[in-house]
Amino acid sequence: MSEQSSDPKSLPAHELVESDELPRIVPGSAERGEVEIVSEELIWGNDAVRFFKDHVRYPATKDGKHVEDDVFRLTDAAGKVNGVITIPITDDDRIILVRQFRHPVRMWMLELPRGGRKPGESPESAAAREIHEEIGRGCTVVQSLGRVAPDSGQLSSIPHILAARVHRDGAPEREETETIDRTVAMPYAVLRSACERGEILDGYTLAAVMRLAPLLHDGRILLDGERSGRG
Repeated sequence: MSEQSSDPKSLPAHELVESDELPRIVPGSAERGEVEIVSEELIWGNDAVRFFKDHVRYPATKDGKHVEDDVFRLTDAAGKVNGVITIPITDDDRIILVRQFRHPVRMWMLELPRGGRKPGESPESAAAREIHEEIGRGCTVVQSLGRVAPDSGQLSSIPHILAARVHRDGAPEREETETIDRTVAMPYAVLRSACERGEILDGYTLAAVMRLAPLLHDGRILLDGERSGRG
């Protein structure tokens, strides 16, 4: 791969698509070592996602021509922005997860609350809303822990991870399509151990637990602005 293609900002302006503050290289160039989109076909979509079949060109060559193939890509719906994964943390440093039935894997999953963002909604506001809706908690501090690409081979979404200090705030207001049957609160060490033993399967939760580790200080989880106020 050339030095130019390793720096997206050096590419022609028409090939940079600003998607939620992250540059996406579209359509790309097989000559630069990228997977080039030759054509795309919308197979199915709704108000949340779109399923594309793309005809792509690879950097590899065969008989003097670039190798081409059809692949699929799942993206957010037009006008949608990437969602949020939240880490609700109680005053006594327990992390709240939800037990939810997930249709694609046909399993009950223990996972952190997550969801989409509404038009114009910041990641922080979306995190606070999702936490209230799914577990009935309010937030006093919300801190960004970066982003994660859960499946860069198939999904275009790169959601935000946010940790939040939470307090009780009434009953949850869950959507009709959510199948949450309980919440589970556990200390970070217990959750980390469950992840390491393979008891937590949700990839978003695994990534978020790793991102939270640097915020542990002498056994406490300290978010922005809390170091002086929490012993």
